[in-house]
Amino acid sequence: MTENKKALKVTFASENENEIDLNQIASFNLKKTQKSHRKFNQIGKKTETIILFISLAISFTTRFWKLSHPKETLLPEISTGKSINHYLLGEFFAGQKPPFANMLMSFVAKICATKPALTFTSPGEQIPPDFPLTCLRTASTFFGSLVPELVYLVTRSMGGSVIASFLAASMIIFENTMIVQSHLISTNSFVLLLVISAVFFALKETHLRPLSKKSLFAMSLSAVSLGMAISSEPFSWVTFIFIILFQIINIFRQKNQKKIIIFKRILSIFVIFFAFAIVIFIISYNFHFNFLPFNENDNLEQKTMLYSDGLIQSADSKQAGFGFLPDFLSQIHSQENIIDESAEIYSNEMKVQNYASNWHQWLLHTSKAVELWRKDSTDITEPKQYIYSIGNPFVWWIVFFCVIFIIFNFLMINENTNTTENKNKNKNENENENTTENENENENKNLKRKNSVSHLIYTRYDYLLDMISTNSFNLFFLLCGYFIHLLPIFRKDKFLFNYDYQYSLLFGIILASLVIDFILSTLTSDQVFEMIIACTIWVIVIFGWFFFIPIIYGYDIDVYAFQKRFWFKSWR
Repeated sequence: MTENKKALKVTFASENENEIDLNQIASFNLKKTQKSHRKFNQIGKKTETIILFISLAISFTTRFWKLSHPKETLLPEISTGKSINHYLLGEFFAGQKPPFANMLMSFVAKICATKPALTFTSPGEQIPPDFPLTCLRTASTFFGSLVPELVYLVTRSMGGSVIASFLAASMIIFENTMIVQSHLISTNSFVLLLVISAVFFALKETHLRPLSKKSLFAMSLSAVSLGMAISSEPFSWVTFIFIILFQIINIFRQKNQKKIIIFKRILSIFVIFFAFAIVIFIISYNFHFNFLPFNENDNLEQKTMLYSDGLIQSADSKQAGFGFLPDFLSQIHSQENIIDESAEIYSNEMKVQNYASNWHQWLLHTSKAVELWRKDSTDITEPKQYIYSIGNPFVWWIVFFCVIFIIFNFLMINENTNTTENKNKNKNENENENTTENENENENKNLKRKNSVSHLIYTRYDYLLDMISTNSFNLFFLLCGYFIHLLPIFRKDKFLFNYDYQYSLLFGIILASLVIDFILSTLTSDQVFEMIIACTIWVIVIFGWFFFIPIIYGYDIDVYAFQKRFWFKSWR
């Protein structure tokens, strides 16, 4: 109270004298804001553990809710279901993706005592009562439920506050496409968990003493996660290269290092990452070829499940032996004519191209909503059931505008840096030529700026730029992760669904939470007001989930209510 009174006295005294100097008030408020923000983030481990358990409970609730509905096969389950069937029957097949995740799912199916009772030929196939549908979907749901907690930890390790970290976890929890994907017999949630795990352990390594046992262990865990990811999804090679480059750049950022230490650290990165990645990749294919020996009488056309960016297992090659790289490479080669699985399997059920999208449609979430399942009724008045893969628009819009905001501020920081350098050069050159008239002009300008109320805004914005500049490396890392994971989907000849952008969205959500955190820390020193703004954002995000509940969980819905869920024509 006494400090506030002093600030008010300074204000009134200045007003009476018509010489309002807002520098003192601005600096006072900013120091108070920084102190309050730091104090708010200094919470105990027990409190942080409670927050993690709360996010975990909400995550499990949103993903396990109506897990066994519908009791029919959905569109994305066909590929994984076919792979599981082939593994359980011991039949050779050429897979759509590397086999690690599919083998893991077949292991889960084996534990569930699953028999190949389903053919997984088309969406809407009825599931027999004795088929352990919930057991198979539980694996994907469990992996998807752990993603928000790792996002929370990554945001905290990058300097985010408790509010920002929980907001990032909440945006993952209530992101509709991630909920829908975790409800399916699919490997997407597992790969997404591996990607964020690799990022977390890579960041953990940067906070440890270089080349220590803990540092190398964290690096190894990151490498193992990436090895399993690229052995499950070809798209993960982007993350693999991206994290290696991040680690190397981070080494050169640190000053006062001996050249031999730099060399050892770079060598350890290449040895550990490539060793684990290549070993896991080769072993997964070795298991695949040894569990499913190729029979020359097999019909390759019927057992080719398909493409993987030009990489396809050759069924006419010999069976691989364990641990032999030449034999392994002889069984994988590129094909000129690649069969498009989605066009081949689903052409009779629906036109997949109607659900395709371009990368620029995703940025503002104008891409097509993907219909995964429907239950029609002949009676128009009766309610119907649908399951759509449609994103939470508020999450996607928040991410997009925060990305634009941070790019703009990076440009502002660069411009301010260049302006300051030019001023210093001009000042040194004209140091002896300054006149009293110029000094008076500068004083008048400073007085005008001090007498302007907008000076408070300028001061706070300068503080925001300082925060962004201080955390520029982490923000630039997330910004690059956001755009780099868009690069593989620039191809126009490939079908793109809105859930293909989840890797980029993952980095965008963490970036957005940090940007919101920096804005809140400069906007107010009142913790209550800060919580009100954060809760407002949470309510908006939760509304974006709650409003679309009927078409992401498959509830009964009438035609009018169904049409209200499609805000834009491009969604239909």
